[in-house]
Amino acid sequence: MLFNVSHSHESLWLLAVFRGAFSAFYYPAFTANFVTARAHRKTGLQIGWLNAITLFLGGVAPAVGGFLANNLGLKWVYVVVVIVIIIANIPLLLGSENLKHTTISFRKIPWHASKDFLANGLYNVSGFVETVIWPLAISLFVASYGLIGVLSSVMVLATIAISLYVGKREDTVGEGPYLRGGVTTNAVANMGKLFASTPLGVIGVNFVSGTSDALLANSFASRYYKNADTEQMLEYTFGMEVTHAIVWSIYFGLLTILAAWFTLKVVLLIGIFLAIPSVFSVRMIKL
Repeated sequence: MLFNVSHSHESLWLLAVFRGAFSAFYYPAFTANFVTARAHRKTGLQIGWLNAITLFLGGVAPAVGGFLANNLGLKWVYVVVVIVIIIANIPLLLGSENLKHTTISFRKIPWHASKDFLANGLYNVSGFVETVIWPLAISLFVASYGLIGVLSSVMVLATIAISLYVGKREDTVGEGPYLRGGVTTNAVANMGKLFASTPLGVIGVNFVSGTSDALLANSFASRYYKNADTEQMLEYTFGMEVTHAIVWSIYFGLLTILAAWFTLKVVLLIGIFLAIPSVFSVRMIKL
C-alpha cells in the first residue's frame, strides 16, 4: 500500500484501516502475553534485552534502507520489508498453540489508573516524533537517502549499551531514577531537534535521543507491565492502548489542520515542540 500510495490516493484510507487493525490485534495481545509469560523478578533485564534487540534492528534498518533506496530505488525498500515481515512471522506459525479464551469486560476497566493511561498516550507522542516527524525534518536539509539512514543509525550502539545496563539495574533500584532521567534527556533531545540544521547537529541530537530512548523505553515499559500485574490485566492493557491511539489521533489531526495554514517545515517544528511538554506526563505513571 505504501508503494502504491503515489499512484492511488484512495489507498491512504485502506492503509489507515490496516495499520489500525494491526495495532488493535497485535499490541494488546503482545503486552498481555509478555505480562503473563515474563520472569517477574527479572522484568527489567528482560525488557532491556527486548529493547536492545529492537533498537539494534531499528537502528540498522535506516542505514540499510537508505543504501537500497540510493542504489536500487525506493520500491526495493518495500520489497525487502515485506520479505522480512514474512520471515519474522514464521516462528508464530511453528510449535503448538496454547489457546485460552479470554474476554474483556468494559465495566472492569480500572479508571482509577487513568493517569497511567494518559501517561502512556502522551509518552507515545515522543515516539511518533522520533519515528515519523524527525526523519521528515532531517530530509528537508539532508538530500541523500543514504546519509539520512546513517544519521538515523548513529545512536544505536550507545542506546543498546544503556538499555542493557538500565534493564539490569532496574531490578534492584527500581524504575524511578531512570524514568526521571529519561524524561529530562528526552526534553533536551527534542529541544535540540528544533535547532539542528547540519549533519553534525543531527548526529549529536540522535545520540541524546538514543540515550533518552534507552532510559525511557526500559523504565516505562517495566512499570507498565508491573502495574498490569496488580490490575485487571486485559482491561488495564486495553485502557493503555486505546489512550495511546486517541492521543496519536488528536496529535496527528492537529498537525494535519496546521498543514493547511503553514509550510511543512513549520508544521514539523510544531510537532517536535509539542513533544517537549508531553513527555513530562510520563512521570504520572504509578511507581
